[in-house]
Amino acid sequence: AGTNEHLSLFHSHGVFVLPTFRDAYGFAALEAMNFGLCVVTTEGAGISSIVAAAGGVVTKSPNEAIAESLR
Repeated sequence: AGTNEHLSLFHSHGVFVLPTFRDAYGFAALEAMNFGLCVVTTEGAGISSIVAAAGGVVTKSPNEAIAESLR
């Protein structure tokens, strides 16, 4: 995605979901938080402690738990 499309996507959504167990840094989640989006990620992702401290949602598994957190 180009820069304008990238910015447009962040501005047009209210939540960012990063279902991962192996993303050590989570830069995309940090960027989403910078745009004011609520972030949902999985326990064990490198960014999970920062997401939790910022009031986001951290789940144990990337399937039904994430779907439930979005309701």
